[in-house]
Amino acid sequence: MPASLALAAPLSGQTSDRVRIDKFAIARTEVTIGQFRAVARATNLTTAAEREGGGFEHANG
Repeated sequence: MPASLALAAPLSGQTSDRVRIDKFAIARTEVTIGQFRAVARATNLTTAAEREGGGFEHANG
């Protein structure tokens, strides 16, 4: 069953404050920025944010 997530405020251009998530995976442990950077460099990974010229940030932590 797909999950849904309620946002505190709609993202720019959205008409709804709910987002539908069909499938997702979550790791058993967190990944640090340093760990992610090491894997990205070792595998020549280009993220979607890099390909598309930006991404989303959560400013309030």
